[in-house]
Amino acid sequence: MAVTYKRQDDVEKMLEEFASFEKLEEIEYPDPKSKEHSGKNNLNQDKK
Repeated sequence: MAVTYKRQDDVEKMLEEFASFEKLEEIEYPDPKSKEHSGKNNLNQDKK
């Protein structure tokens, strides 16, 4: 029995690996009111 090879097979395999993510049990969002996560404070920290 002959084995056929298609370029598309590798592309599909790569896309499957790229599109698969580990299951996340918990997602943490930063607190928008927190000084640690505000954009202004982060800019000031970069200048130090």
